[in-house]
Amino acid sequence: MGMNREISTIEKFVAILFALIVCVFTVYTQFVIAGFDELFSETNVVIPKSTQLVFTTFRWWVLLLVIAVIGVYQVIYVKNRKGWWLLSSALIFITALLPITVWSMYEPFM
Repeated sequence: MGMNREISTIEKFVAILFALIVCVFTVYTQFVIAGFDELFSETNVVIPKSTQLVFTTFRWWVLLLVIAVIGVYQVIYVKNRKGWWLLSSALIFITALLPITVWSMYEPFM
């Protein structure tokens, strides 16, 4: 059904755009959260559980980038619809992680 069909230029563009959004989010959070982690580790501030959770899990968010890359490969080269599920899932996860991350990083300052 979804196998061996031609992929339009628009579909390729959207797949690559989704992966780039996931890439920018992942790379940016790796630097920003690492900076916050270093800042809080240098001080004796009591860190809320939500912030501790982000600090312990953010390094694993790179897996979202891996999922997005596999999704682009599936869409463009394998021409399989499973790639769209992977790309959409990664995009939904970062959409959910963004407000949680912002809130948990600034919660200790409130």
